[in-house]
Amino acid sequence: MPDARLPYRPSAAAALTALLLAAAGAATAASRYDFVNLGPLAGSDSVAYAINGAGHAAGSSDSVDGLIRHAVVWRDGERIDLGPAGQYGVARGINDAGAVAGDLSIGDGSSWRATRWEGGGHTLFDTLGGASSHARAINACGLLVGFSDPASGPPHATLWQGPTEPVDLGTLGGTSSSAQAVNALGAVAGYSATPGNEAFHAVRWDADGATDLGTLGDRRRKDSFAYGINDAGTIVGAGVTDGGATHAVRWQDGGLDDLGTLGGRDSFAYGVNNLGQIVGTSDPSADTRNPKRRRATLWENGSVIDLNRLIPHHARQAGWVLTAAYAINDRGEIAGAARNKIDLGVDHGFLLRPRNAAAGSPTAPRRPAVDCSRPAAGRPHAR
Repeated sequence: MPDARLPYRPSAAAALTALLLAAAGAATAASRYDFVNLGPLAGSDSVAYAINGAGHAAGSSDSVDGLIRHAVVWRDGERIDLGPAGQYGVARGINDAGAVAGDLSIGDGSSWRATRWEGGGHTLFDTLGGASSHARAINACGLLVGFSDPASGPPHATLWQGPTEPVDLGTLGGTSSSAQAVNALGAVAGYSATPGNEAFHAVRWDADGATDLGTLGDRRRKDSFAYGINDAGTIVGAGVTDGGATHAVRWQDGGLDDLGTLGGRDSFAYGVNNLGQIVGTSDPSADTRNPKRRRATLWENGSVIDLNRLIPHHARQAGWVLTAAYAINDRGEIAGAARNKIDLGVDHGFLLRPRNAAAGSPTAPRRPAVDCSRPAAGRPHAR
């Protein structure tokens, strides 16, 4: 397994958060995004976890089944219940062809199966031999990644090239692991327990196996987690500092960058597009560690920006507070979750659409050509 003693580069964002916030506030007097309240299928709650290149979002929602949440796609103004009736479901990923990956409950609801929804139907994916499997992402070639129960022991990171082809991606020497994202070339990002289960470390899996990406603090005892990867191989997630805070981080060009916060203690990065724009969530000040009070965050051009500063006044007047941004596409459209501070207890998925797609962003690089007939890069060579 490759050694992961990477250089640690504290970013300017971590040291100059207050200055960056002031600059961001001055630059965003006019709203940069249109706010779309995606709403639920029924009831009061929904959340959008993923977005594809066409701006179609996927997530989960209260449903007509009452207390049972369903996987949902929001497409061109429609709310599409992926069903089936009577089963809990959540969508975690959607590719440009509209194929969706996520989880469905089975039987009495005590077990789950990784699931692909496509063409009006759904397909359950096998486990590694245990009771449950879960999908967290899908790429252009239809590869699913997530985690699954083996015949015994804790779950392992898993890649599926088909419903009956689960591949155990292994661990860093500990007992458990989880895959969270996969790029167009099949490189996988996630996290794993280290030897002796002393910590969890972010991992990249590719054709050469698993690479420990390291963390911000003491390597032996401080955790890190990878949640997103773009086609250039830039990985984002979160790492625990020696002081015990959790900060959004980026692994890029062999180094590890602390992305900083909005002024509070903790932050998490969940998604990165091919322009290098990063989204997630952050504590806005030192006295708000309650996750319900976090703010959806954009890291861009060295700045840490509260996305609530960039939405129209009417959305804020209606009580909407963007709490987390989970995904961003190459058009700069963002999917996430918002809480209403007027109608308490209401949480809805949201979509942000840039009013000027070119504003503040470089041109998206050309996506790499992908040959879906080749083995996935995330699948280790046979040993």
